[in-house]
Amino acid sequence: IFASFVFQASDVLTFEGGLTAEYSQIEVDSVNNQKQDFSFLKPRISSTYKFSAQDQLSVELAHSVGQLNFGDFATSNEAFDGITNTGNSNLMPDQTTELAATYDWSLSERGSLKVKVFHQWRKDVLEQVVIGRNESSEDDNNTLAYGLGNAGSARFWGVETDINLPLDFLLSDSLLEISHSYQDSNFYDQIIKEDRNINNYVPNALEMNFRQDFIEKGLAWGLGYSSDTLNK
Repeated sequence: IFASFVFQASDVLTFEGGLTAEYSQIEVDSVNNQKQDFSFLKPRISSTYKFSAQDQLSVELAHSVGQLNFGDFATSNEAFDGITNTGNSNLMPDQTTELAATYDWSLSERGSLKVKVFHQWRKDVLEQVVIGRNESSEDDNNTLAYGLGNAGSARFWGVETDINLPLDFLLSDSLLEISHSYQDSNFYDQIIKEDRNINNYVPNALEMNFRQDFIEKGLAWGLGYSSDTLNK
């Protein structure tokens, strides 16, 4: 269920917003049957100010809810290393409240600059945690059972930059596209009792693509480069 609005305050200032109500139910049929009911409110409000016909600034505050993967509810075994990933029927979707500011500048018909700065407050973040212990049938030893679980709250922030730069002064009908993102996080791990980064995100990523079009011949050529680092 959702509702939205748009308010044109002036020729240069616009407000937009909305509210979404989400209701869902997950039922797990297993040894211990379990059913969970979820209800979330997802508000959003944004404002856009046009400095001119070429550039504008947008600010948005929004709350979103993640999508659960049903595979995370099931237990799986890794035969190679003997690790058991235990399904977690108590999983809840992660939630994110994001405050973001985006600046758009049209340099020309094909040239543009876009910079987005954001800060996120995340709740019920999904991380690999110890869910319990697996009893071995061969001996009396117990092994830890790992699985995806809601590990707590975290903060996440970053800057995303996109540049489209025409290079017609060097080569006709050519364009250089540059995208760069820098991201960082802070998460207090209840297991190790320390602050650390959240798992599985890219702190730094750079992508560059050059393209030249031969419009009359219907041909084009280009080069691409990408580089990134993964935080595990």
